[in-house]
Amino acid sequence: MEDITKINPPIKEGSNAIEDNSMDEFFDKTIHDIKTDKILLKNKSANQERIDFYNAVKESKKDLIEWAKIGQNLLSQNDLREILVYYLGLLEEFRQEYLKLALILRGTKILVWAEIGEDDSNAEESLYIAEAKANAKFRLTNFRIDTTIVENCDKIDVPTHYILFHPSEE
Repeated sequence: MEDITKINPPIKEGSNAIEDNSMDEFFDKTIHDIKTDKILLKNKSANQERIDFYNAVKESKKDLIEWAKIGQNLLSQNDLREILVYYLGLLEEFRQEYLKLALILRGTKILVWAEIGEDDSNAEESLYIAEAKANAKFRLTNFRIDTTIVENCDKIDVPTHYILFHPSEE
């Protein structure tokens, strides 16, 4: 009999493999949730959203993994919306003067380009506090805010690939 470690060598410590306990817990919970949904659907007590989801899965040629990816994408869009609304709400709450505020999404990073007045430490501090609060509150999502701050005396234009959110009053 051939040694199985030659075919499938043991996973080395520090690799990207999911630990056995974590994988078992994930599959146990997933199977439990699907069985619960089955009971709810059979008893006609599932909510309409759940009914629509399973009907779409059943009638589609997509497998469950593809549907999970679609669901994850929708959750990600919601996370992005929530972190942006929260962050911009904090900036509004701080009532500081931001001459220009531009944003762009790069993967899971929300890049912020902010232009403030020369030596405006209050505006600078409020930008960093808003970033820190938003990143802390949404730490379990994939999104992070990363802020670049320039002063108007630096005479640096907003990079062209950013979307100008708050233009200065010129």
